[in-house]
Amino acid sequence: ANTFFTSYYPNVIQFSAQKDGATSCAQVTQLLASDWPRHHAPQPLVVLDLCVVNSFCSVMRQPQFDVLAEKASKSYDNGRVSDGHDLPCPSSLRNFWGYF
Repeated sequence: ANTFFTSYYPNVIQFSAQKDGATSCAQVTQLLASDWPRHHAPQPLVVLDLCVVNSFCSVMRQPQFDVLAEKASKSYDNGRVSDGHDLPCPSSLRNFWGYF
């Protein structure tokens, strides 16, 4: 997955190879989220936690399934996305459906 994402998307940040990558990922996500309103529809900010090896150990695995299914199964984003809402799924992620 790392090779795929880093080859096709120049702004991907890979944290798994770092010492304490989870903390680094959380810190970068907080930094990006602090300026969230700046990212509008034409240039959305997307943060994706994708762990192909440990996806079933992830606390946030349901959002991953919902994106792949293109349908919200619960409320997200403080209620701005509700159960049943359509979700965008990049076609490139479909290559990973078999891992889940």
